[in-house]
Amino acid sequence: VAPQITWPNGETFLVYEALFAYNVATGEIDPLLAKSYTMVDDTTMEITLHDGTTWQDGTPLTTDDVLFTFDLAKTNDDLDYSLFWDYVTEATATGDRTIQLKLNPARLNVGQVKFYLSRLINILPKHIWEERTGGDTPVSQFVEETPMGSGPYKVLNYTTERVALERFDDYWGKD
Repeated sequence: VAPQITWPNGETFLVYEALFAYNVATGEIDPLLAKSYTMVDDTTMEITLHDGTTWQDGTPLTTDDVLFTFDLAKTNDDLDYSLFWDYVTEATATGDRTIQLKLNPARLNVGQVKFYLSRLINILPKHIWEERTGGDTPVSQFVEETPMGSGPYKVLNYTTERVALERFDDYWGKD
Protein backbone atom coordinates (compact mmCIF):
# COMPACT_ATOMS: atom_id res chain seq x y z
CA VAL A 1 0.00 0.00 0.00
CA ALA A 2 1.71 3.18 -1.13
CA PRO A 3 0.95 6.00 1.37
CA GLN A 4 0.23 8.69 -1.23
CA ILE A 5 -2.28 6.54 -3.09
CA THR A 6 -5.80 6.90 -1.75
CA TRP A 7 -6.42 3.15 -1.42
CA PRO A 8 -7.28 2.00 1.24
CA ASN A 9 -7.21 5.28 3.05
CA GLY A 10 -8.48 8.11 0.88
CA GLU A 11 -9.50 11.22 2.73
CA THR A 12 -11.16 9.25 5.51
CA PHE A 13 -7.91 8.91 7.49
CA LEU A 14 -8.62 5.35 8.58
CA VAL A 15 -4.99 4.15 8.57
CA TYR A 16 -2.80 7.18 7.85
CA GLU A 17 -3.81 10.61 9.11
CA ALA A 18 -3.18 14.20 8.10
CA LEU A 19 -2.55 17.11 10.42
CA PHE A 20 -6.04 18.45 9.74
CA ALA A 21 -9.29 17.30 8.16
CA TYR A 22 -11.20 19.47 5.70
CA ASN A 23 -14.71 20.20 6.96
CA VAL A 24 -17.04 20.35 3.93
CA ALA A 25 -19.83 21.92 6.01
CA THR A 26 -17.77 24.91 7.16
CA GLY A 27 -15.02 25.09 4.55
CA GLU A 28 -12.48 25.19 7.37
CA ILE A 29 -9.87 22.70 8.53
CA ASP A 30 -10.53 20.80 11.75
CA PRO A 31 -7.94 19.29 14.10
CA LEU A 32 -6.71 15.77 13.52
CA LEU A 33 -3.05 15.03 14.39
CA ALA A 34 -2.62 18.75 14.98
CA LYS A 35 -4.77 20.45 17.58
CA SER A 36 -4.41 23.93 16.13
CA TYR A 37 -2.70 26.34 13.81
CA THR A 38 -2.16 30.06 14.02
CA MET A 39 -1.01 32.60 11.50
CA VAL A 40 1.83 34.38 13.29
CA ASP A 41 2.00 36.85 10.41
CA ASP A 42 1.09 36.83 6.70
CA THR A 43 3.82 34.33 5.83
CA THR A 44 4.26 32.28 9.01
CA MET A 45 1.99 29.45 10.14
CA GLU A 46 2.55 27.70 13.45
CA ILE A 47 1.07 24.23 13.92
CA THR A 48 0.71 22.53 17.30
CA LEU A 49 0.37 18.74 17.47
CA HIS A 50 -1.98 17.02 19.88
CA ASP A 51 -0.30 15.55 22.94
CA GLY A 52 -0.13 11.76 23.04
CA THR A 53 -0.21 11.05 19.30
CA THR A 54 1.28 7.64 18.53
CA TRP A 55 1.81 5.20 15.71
CA GLN A 56 0.02 1.88 15.82
CA ASP A 57 3.23 0.21 17.05
CA GLY A 58 3.20 2.50 20.13
CA THR A 59 6.04 4.75 18.96
CA PRO A 60 5.28 8.44 19.65
CA LEU A 61 4.31 10.50 16.60
CA THR A 62 6.46 13.63 16.74
CA THR A 63 7.42 16.74 14.83
CA ASP A 64 10.27 14.67 13.34
CA ASP A 65 7.69 12.48 11.58
CA VAL A 66 5.88 15.53 10.23
CA LEU A 67 9.05 17.19 8.97
CA PHE A 68 10.27 13.91 7.47
CA THR A 69 6.98 13.55 5.58
CA PHE A 70 7.16 17.13 4.31
CA ASP A 71 10.81 16.70 3.28
CA LEU A 72 10.05 13.56 1.23
CA ALA A 73 8.42 15.82 -1.34
CA LYS A 74 11.66 17.75 -1.83
CA THR A 75 13.43 14.72 -3.28
CA ASN A 76 10.46 12.75 -4.62
CA ASP A 77 8.68 14.92 -7.15
CA ASP A 78 6.35 12.06 -8.05
CA LEU A 79 4.54 12.33 -4.70
CA ASP A 80 1.04 13.81 -4.84
CA TYR A 81 2.09 16.65 -2.58
CA SER A 82 5.44 17.59 -4.12
CA LEU A 83 4.09 21.01 -5.13
CA PHE A 84 3.70 21.80 -1.41
CA TRP A 85 7.17 23.31 -1.62
CA ASP A 86 5.99 25.83 -4.21
CA TYR A 87 3.92 27.41 -1.42
CA VAL A 88 6.18 26.73 1.57
CA THR A 89 9.85 27.72 1.73
CA GLU A 90 10.75 26.27 5.12
CA ALA A 91 9.38 23.90 7.76
CA THR A 92 11.04 23.68 11.17
CA ALA A 93 10.28 22.32 14.61
CA THR A 94 10.07 25.19 17.07
CA GLY A 95 9.27 23.01 20.08
CA ASP A 96 8.45 19.45 21.08
CA ARG A 97 4.94 19.70 19.61
CA THR A 98 5.14 22.75 17.32
CA ILE A 99 6.10 23.24 13.70
CA GLN A 100 6.56 26.52 11.93
CA LEU A 101 5.92 26.87 8.20
CA LYS A 102 7.34 29.82 6.31
CA LEU A 103 5.08 30.48 3.35
CA ASN A 104 6.51 31.56 0.02
CA PRO A 105 5.74 35.28 -0.32
CA ALA A 106 6.05 35.02 -4.12
CA ARG A 107 3.23 32.41 -4.19
CA LEU A 108 1.36 33.33 -1.04
CA ASN A 109 -1.73 31.13 -0.84
CA VAL A 110 -2.75 30.12 2.68
CA GLY A 111 -5.77 28.25 1.30
CA GLN A 112 -3.55 26.04 -0.84
CA VAL A 113 -1.30 25.27 2.13
CA LYS A 114 -4.38 24.31 4.20
CA PHE A 115 -5.48 22.08 1.31
CA TYR A 116 -2.17 20.22 1.42
CA LEU A 117 -2.25 19.92 5.22
CA SER A 118 -5.82 18.59 5.28
CA ARG A 119 -6.27 16.62 2.07
CA LEU A 120 -2.98 15.54 0.48
CA ILE A 121 -0.29 15.00 3.09
CA ASN A 122 -0.75 11.93 5.27
CA ILE A 123 1.97 11.83 7.91
CA LEU A 124 4.33 8.84 7.69
CA PRO A 125 6.32 7.16 10.47
CA LYS A 126 9.93 8.24 10.03
CA HIS A 127 11.20 5.23 11.99
CA ILE A 128 9.77 2.96 9.27
CA TRP A 129 10.00 4.99 6.07
CA GLU A 130 13.44 6.58 6.51
CA GLU A 131 15.22 3.35 5.56
CA ARG A 132 13.11 3.13 2.40
CA THR A 133 14.29 6.43 0.97
CA GLY A 134 17.32 7.07 -1.18
CA GLY A 135 17.26 3.71 -2.94
CA ASP A 136 16.44 2.73 -6.50
CA THR A 137 12.70 2.42 -5.85
CA PRO A 138 10.85 5.75 -5.73
CA VAL A 139 8.96 6.20 -2.48
CA SER A 140 5.69 6.50 -4.40
CA GLN A 141 6.26 3.04 -5.90
CA PHE A 142 7.07 1.26 -2.66
CA VAL A 143 4.42 -1.32 -1.81
CA GLU A 144 3.63 -1.28 1.89
CA GLU A 145 2.36 -4.73 2.75
CA THR A 146 1.68 -3.97 6.41
CA PRO A 147 0.82 -0.26 6.74
CA MET A 148 1.72 1.30 10.07
CA GLY A 149 -0.33 4.44 10.48
CA SER A 150 -1.65 6.55 13.31
CA GLY A 151 -5.35 6.15 12.50
CA PRO A 152 -8.19 4.27 14.19
CA TYR A 153 -8.00 1.26 11.84
CA LYS A 154 -5.31 -1.19 10.75
CA VAL A 155 -5.22 -3.18 7.53
CA LEU A 156 -6.11 -6.75 8.46
CA ASN A 157 -5.66 -8.12 4.93
CA TYR A 158 -6.32 -7.17 1.35
CA THR A 159 -6.68 -8.53 -2.15
CA THR A 160 -7.21 -6.80 -5.47
CA GLU A 161 -10.94 -7.10 -4.77
CA ARG A 162 -11.28 -6.01 -1.16
CA VAL A 163 -9.61 -4.44 1.84
CA ALA A 164 -10.39 -5.67 5.34
CA LEU A 165 -9.75 -3.24 8.17
CA GLU A 166 -9.86 -3.85 11.89
CA ARG A 167 -10.43 -1.33 14.62
CA PHE A 168 -7.25 -0.30 16.43
CA ASP A 169 -8.30 -0.30 20.09
CA ASP A 170 -5.26 1.66 21.28
CA TYR A 171 -5.93 4.58 18.90
CA TRP A 172 -4.44 7.74 20.36
CA GLY A 173 -7.52 9.82 19.52
CA LYS A 174 -10.27 7.57 20.84
CA ASP A 175 -11.05 9.83 23.77
